[in-house]
Amino acid sequence: MESTRDLLRIPLESDFEGDTHYSFHILPSDQLRSHHYDEISRLRFLIHDQEVAIAKLSRGANAPMRTRPLEARRHQLINKLRALESGWARIAPVLRSESAKLLCLPRELREKVYGYLYTRSKPVYLELPDIDVRRSMLPRDPFLYLHADIVDPQIAAEAAQVMYDTNTFDMGLTSQFANFLQTDHYGSGIIPSDVIRRIKLRMNCYWQRYARCSHEEFERGVRGAWEKNREARAGFVGLVGMHQLCVLELYVTSSGSSGEDCRDFSAFLKLLKEKGVVVRVFERLDWGQNDSVEYGDVSSKYDTPSQADYDEFARSELAHASPRDLYEYMTRVEEPGHCRVFLEKHYQVFKRYELEETMESLRHARRNILAVQKALSPF
Repeated sequence: MESTRDLLRIPLESDFEGDTHYSFHILPSDQLRSHHYDEISRLRFLIHDQEVAIAKLSRGANAPMRTRPLEARRHQLINKLRALESGWARIAPVLRSESAKLLCLPRELREKVYGYLYTRSKPVYLELPDIDVRRSMLPRDPFLYLHADIVDPQIAAEAAQVMYDTNTFDMGLTSQFANFLQTDHYGSGIIPSDVIRRIKLRMNCYWQRYARCSHEEFERGVRGAWEKNREARAGFVGLVGMHQLCVLELYVTSSGSSGEDCRDFSAFLKLLKEKGVVVRVFERLDWGQNDSVEYGDVSSKYDTPSQADYDEFARSELAHASPRDLYEYMTRVEEPGHCRVFLEKHYQVFKRYELEETMESLRHARRNILAVQKALSPF
């Protein structure tokens, strides 16, 4: 890259809109896709899978015959991996020295360059999990500025920071969500949770078994044996720890039988709002027959209740209703004011349990410190 004219020749994101993973299938050569730097990590995953399958079949009868096709496939993958590693080992020094030329530009201009390359006009949709974190969870890097192994490390860190900072990431709330936030996907030294500002999160609420209980019972259950609810909360704990997060759009699909129990996530939405995050919640009922049902904006349900909400709630029959009757009412009646009071009461219980757990952790840590001091003290 010797001049501004060369910079303007770099393809933009719009050149790759036909491929959600930037896997180059709109380009004339398929070899470019198979020889991409990201293929190295993918081949390592495939080789590991072959070795696991070979180890399983080796314990049975006729092991040599059964494992022969897998051994042949493994040998082919290893040869491809060695060829790619050898080729990129020769390419990397050239890319590293060429990419360092960007450092002659001011930081503001470099960030504009990264923005032209990596800022997408649509949300980056992530599928979790997949065989290769770079192949599916995040788009491939067609410009190779994100990989500190093959470009200048400072350039890779700056490019990755802009990529995470300027895009909206669309993902489902799965057991892999927390791993995504804490993984340096491109080896650039940048962790997504430290930089991402906008997230579009999708979740399903189909578990209703423990819904009809008091706030106290619900919190004890979630912190105890209710594994399904703990999985959902684990993802929201990661969101609360994101210091740069500015906007969260939550899309909830619930079963049409009795509605969803918002207490799984409502307390974390309130925590995020207290941190200044803009939270929007959209909900739809899934009756198991029509996937085209539109989402409706229910963000007002999660606002802090006003004094008028409390007064109306106190005058209603809900003020002295049992937990089961109260929940049944909440799932049948679309009354945002009552929902706000219901969820705020739960939030107070949630904060009390959080405080108790924090104090217990501190007491446990203190006991451990005293035990160590006692063990190290002279007799």
